[in-house]
Amino acid sequence: MSVKNLEKELGLIEIRPEEIVIKDPTEKNLKNVPKIIQTEEMIMFVCKKDGLALKHASQKLITPEVCEIAVDQNGMALKYVPNKIIKLKGKEWYADLCIRAVSSNGYSIEVVPEEYITKKIVEIALLKCKFIPERLPVWRKLPIAYISPYYLTDDLLRKSVERIPICIKDIPKDLLTRELIEVSVKANGSALRFVPREYINEKIISMAIDSNELAIRYVPPIYLTQTICDKCFERNFTVLGYLPLEFVTKEMCLKAINQKEFKVNDLEDDIDEWDDEEDIEFDKETVYFKDIPEIYRNDKDILEAILKLYNGNALPLLKWNKKRVEKKKDYFELDVDKRNDNIKPLKKASIDYINNNGSKKSEKDDNRFDEAVSKLLNKKELSGVKNNELTLHKEIPSSYYIVPNNIETLMEHDFSENETVTQKIYYISDIHIEHQMYELIELLKNKSKAYKEKIALNFVKEKISEMIPSENYADDILLIGGDVADSVHFSNLFYQELYSQWRGGPIISILGNHELWDGTNQKQWNDPSFKSRPIEEIVQTYKNEIQRGNLCSRENGIVEQPISTNNYFGLNINSIILENELFIKYKNRASRILKEDEILNASISNLTEVLEKCTYIVLGGIGYSGLNPIYNADAGLYRKAITSIEEDKKRTERFSEIYNKVMECARNRKVIILTHTPVYDWTSDKYNPNWIYVNGHTHINALNISDDGTAVLSDNQIGYNPSKWKLKSFMIDIQWYNPFKDYKDGIYEITSDEYKEFNRGRGILSNGCSYEGKLYMLKRNEMYMFVLKTIKSLSLMVGGQRKSLHKRDVQYYYDNLLTYSENIKKIIAPYEKIIKQISDEVKKIGGSGNIHGCIVDISYFSHIYLNPYDGTITPYWALTPLLKQPYTSIEKFIKENEPTLLENYHLASKKKEIPLIGKKELNENMENNIATIPEWVLDKEIYKPSRIMKAIQFVWQQNIIRIWNDDVLQTTSQNPALIKKKTEN
Repeated sequence: MSVKNLEKELGLIEIRPEEIVIKDPTEKNLKNVPKIIQTEEMIMFVCKKDGLALKHASQKLITPEVCEIAVDQNGMALKYVPNKIIKLKGKEWYADLCIRAVSSNGYSIEVVPEEYITKKIVEIALLKCKFIPERLPVWRKLPIAYISPYYLTDDLLRKSVERIPICIKDIPKDLLTRELIEVSVKANGSALRFVPREYINEKIISMAIDSNELAIRYVPPIYLTQTICDKCFERNFTVLGYLPLEFVTKEMCLKAINQKEFKVNDLEDDIDEWDDEEDIEFDKETVYFKDIPEIYRNDKDILEAILKLYNGNALPLLKWNKKRVEKKKDYFELDVDKRNDNIKPLKKASIDYINNNGSKKSEKDDNRFDEAVSKLLNKKELSGVKNNELTLHKEIPSSYYIVPNNIETLMEHDFSENETVTQKIYYISDIHIEHQMYELIELLKNKSKAYKEKIALNFVKEKISEMIPSENYADDILLIGGDVADSVHFSNLFYQELYSQWRGGPIISILGNHELWDGTNQKQWNDPSFKSRPIEEIVQTYKNEIQRGNLCSRENGIVEQPISTNNYFGLNINSIILENELFIKYKNRASRILKEDEILNASISNLTEVLEKCTYIVLGGIGYSGLNPIYNADAGLYRKAITSIEEDKKRTERFSEIYNKVMECARNRKVIILTHTPVYDWTSDKYNPNWIYVNGHTHINALNISDDGTAVLSDNQIGYNPSKWKLKSFMIDIQWYNPFKDYKDGIYEITSDEYKEFNRGRGILSNGCSYEGKLYMLKRNEMYMFVLKTIKSLSLMVGGQRKSLHKRDVQYYYDNLLTYSENIKKIIAPYEKIIKQISDEVKKIGGSGNIHGCIVDISYFSHIYLNPYDGTITPYWALTPLLKQPYTSIEKFIKENEPTLLENYHLASKKKEIPLIGKKELNENMENNIATIPEWVLDKEIYKPSRIMKAIQFVWQQNIIRIWNDDVLQTTSQNPALIKKKTEN
């Protein structure tokens, strides 16, 4: 089998844009197809499904037939019909095309040129078009808004209003009549919203609320009476929230509470009225506690009725009130009701009444839970767990260093050589939820199953919040080394909550021997007749359940589709459980799990080539313990899942065979080996110093980091004793995929796909080059530059964009490539040194330290800006790029915006570990003013320097030239900053 066939079999061959658009013919997908490879048949096929795709079709391939097809599918495509086609076919053809457009979509009359608008077109747009809106944003104009009053006859206006009543909002005022308004509100009461004040009278109001009671919210206060409000409420009690205070009675509120649709809290306790503002068609089938006026919310009869509705349970009201208190503190969130009145928390007397008259059970249990959790989270001296499980005091090889368990600082091992382009990988193992919850389980021994479930979930939620760092980024990886729990049920609780809180990249997990217990108890273990499920079945159950939990808990589109063994292109995989499998990131774009048989059946040469193209590789599995003479299956490690040392050895050999195959194919790659059992339990071979080994199982935190590069991390095992959960991490260099790795220095003409692969292999978003011309790759001493040459111009390629180059000689840029890159580094070196120091100091106080351009991140909203012109340091808080609040003092900034870092800041400042950001006056004496960059290199526009700095940083971070300034070539090593800018021609 060839390597291409292997890649195809493994699902690693990328689906090309032209293939994607055939499978999913949309405007968006055609946009990704370079115009130079589009065909007339392709455009025609896509436009039949999505007429707006005409916008991205190659002008050379657009024909009159294609235009007709696009317009018939969506009339708005009319605006993308090229002028050359109109001239070719003539006005008669185009006039007919305009008719076809409005027949397809009445809104397209907006793009019909005025000279082509006729009475026929107007009638089609208003009365015969296929599109009729059901729910419409208020700001969206209807087709009638784009028609000249000349065509709007009385008959046409009436028919238009009969068809779409809310179109009165776009009828010119001088053509709007009382008759039209009556037709409109009679058909749809919500149209009252758009009736001019001078036309509103009792008759119009009566017609509107007869059509829709909720139209009362648009009735001017002067016309409202108790009779009208009572009438609307009797017909539809959900209008309660819209009734003015003076017309709301206590009896109304009590009646609403007794309806089955009444609720204290909605899903978010926050269904605000933005929908009401946005949508013309809007209705509600529920009334909420916040719809009751504030004067009645604190009434004892009202509170008593709600308690009765919830069978005495006080929690709904208490939670509602807690939410109000929280929102009151939120500067950015206004808490208002449908009347636009501020929603206030309940009065103290009301809370006392609820506490005294509501059910005590839920409160007491919640308080008891809080006390128990607090006890477990903060306990310093732990008594351990009473159990008769196997004691795990393993013999650790002398090469390992034992890590004291009382170290609570977040430890990070740095195995990187390139400080600027690194990958952070977190890890933890042996969490043993049941043991961590031992005291809590004892406390709840006599409680109901449902209540225990609730407490368990809350406990896990608290502990995961404790575990996950405040800052984790989309490319961070998390390794879970097995023994999370003894059963699928508790494992599922853990992973569901982990997936909901983790905001990083893939979570790669393996199972441990405790997962293989499959939830069995001591009685089953000791029963000779009991038989365990096959290990493969147990593993698959964990995969199915935990991956399902991932999909259920992920929000905001983090997971795009379920995990499968098929093609993974474009999928952000966040749920991976490995058992004798490889997880790879192929060419930095395709995440894929290689199964055991796929690894073993592949030839050495083919698998080697595939792994060479991977940006990271993780081999994961339990590993097993066939080489351990004492602590193996015979000692009961796996209960009934593996009952003999012979079977233990067979499974150990299976994992070792895969390990050895990967060793042969990726010896010089940076591979992460994630196993539950220690390395010495499953192999006696010498460790690979290029690889990193992570394991657990022993409950003895230990390290083996040798001078030759060997790294074995067994130092973050939580174990049985209740304790804090903290992630540890290590840093490695990002492994790039480079299709030009084996190219000698020179100038090469390349394809768009090769350019795209190079960029994506380095984590740079790119769809290739969609422009016509010849694309060249320039390579010298591993420095790269990409230029596009046409008959008239030469351009520097920056991702998918072109930047004009002054000279049209490719050889000129190749000849000066090294000088340019070396001079850039000289110019930037002082600045780079200072910003790197700021980054290191930010990390010392617990901040992110991520550098992008001229900015160092403290957290998602908190940043430090190093001015490249004068070397000044400015901390600032930014909710958006336009909303920024600068500070002159880091201490004040941290105190107000990052208070959790304040203690670290003071400690580091006292130790003089943060000389740059630890000053009371940040820029006094301007000692860092050497960190400046000549103005001719950058630009004075706000934030423009940071964007240019990002482009410059590609030189030393990615070895790519993405910005060119000829003046840089004249920089001298003695005085690079004093080069004067040449006068531009």
